[in-house]
Amino acid sequence: MLAADETVSWLLGLLLGVAMIGAAIAIIVVNNGASNGRIGPNPGMGIRTAATRSSPEAWEAAHRAAMPIMQFAAVVSLATGVVVLFLRSSPTLFWGVLLVGVALLASLTVVGAILADRAAKRVRDGAS
Repeated sequence: MLAADETVSWLLGLLLGVAMIGAAIAIIVVNNGASNGRIGPNPGMGIRTAATRSSPEAWEAAHRAAMPIMQFAAVVSLATGVVVLFLRSSPTLFWGVLLVGVALLASLTVVGAILADRAAKRVRDGAS
């Protein structure tokens, strides 16, 4: 347990802050690339479901549908990263902000994937 005068180590704050900022950048780059066709269906990046990978058109439609929520997820991740970089003096607040940020990021990513899958299924099944 941390004493009242303890802080989060600068290295831990740096690593976790940079990881969250990196996640924000990755979300933006991959989603933008996938929504405009620069990144096609693949086994490693993007929102990968059977429907989203069924065709390049379904892939792009899926990522366009997920774009607003994924952009918000990137903002949450970026904000969390910046805050934890500078919030080392209060371990309770540091871990609380990090926990809430990661939980929001995960939840938004799931919602984005659901929206993407639905859009891809509409394309795959011929509806618009």
